[in-house]
Amino acid sequence: MIALMNKSPRRKPKPSRSQRDTQHPLVPVVQDKLRSLGDFTHLLVYHHGDHLFIAHRGSTGALEDSDPVLRITHAGHWRFGLSLRRPSGRWQPVPIAGAMFEVLAEGVRTFEPWLAPREVIRETCGTDY
Repeated sequence: MIALMNKSPRRKPKPSRSQRDTQHPLVPVVQDKLRSLGDFTHLLVYHHGDHLFIAHRGSTGALEDSDPVLRITHAGHWRFGLSLRRPSGRWQPVPIAGAMFEVLAEGVRTFEPWLAPREVIRETCGTDY
């Protein structure tokens, strides 16, 4: 006798690692708030998976060439958390959580040197003075 198995509902495929969404509804909200907090027009905001990323534009300007610095993660209801990208490429959660705009404002205050244009960092941190 053959038993009929219940088929589970088909799941939508998860986006591949290369898919970065700049059309997500929260992206322009975060970009506008970021730019209201300072001169951050050189930064790029995109959505990937369950996170929003704030990244430096790459040398080519392509989204795939961007270098993420901060990651905003939805933590339930209207709360969000923040993580900083370490030099090793791993994400380090930081003790900043709350409403989206509070997290963004505190993240900018705390990590402003990481968000500075790379030209400034390259000129002051290089070894060829």
